[in-house]
Amino acid sequence: MVKPPIDLRDHLKRFGNHPLPHTAESFQLHGIRLFHEHAVDYVHGNCYPPIVRAPSLNAECVHITFSNGLLYRFATDPLSLEKAYEVSVKYGFRGYSRGGNNGIFLLRKGDGLLIDSLRNLMARMSD
Repeated sequence: MVKPPIDLRDHLKRFGNHPLPHTAESFQLHGIRLFHEHAVDYVHGNCYPPIVRAPSLNAECVHITFSNGLLYRFATDPLSLEKAYEVSVKYGFRGYSRGGNNGIFLLRKGDGLLIDSLRNLMARMSD
C-alpha cells in the first residue's frame, strides 16, 4: 500500500537527486534507471510520485504520472515497461481519444456521467 506523499519541501531536501520532472533527456542519458529509483522511493512512501514532462501537440509540454499499480510495476519490474515509458517521455501527448486507443481523455467539470464512471472504475481498480 502506498503511503500519502510527504511535504514537497521535505521531499526536495531528502530526494534532491530525483529529477523533477523526468524528461526525454534524462531517459536518453540514464535509461529507465532514474525513474525506477524514484518509483521505488514512492512505493515505499518516501516521496511524491514521479512526474514526466513530455512534448505535446497543443502546448509546449504536458506532465504525466502513472497509477499506483503501474508505479509499483515500475518499481518491481521496470524492464517490462521500459518501451512504454520511452514512448511516453519522447512523444508525449498526441491528442485525446475515447480512452480505447491510448487511454488519454479530456475530463471537464461538466462531464458528470464520465466523472461518475471514472469514480466507479477507480473504486474497482484501487490497490
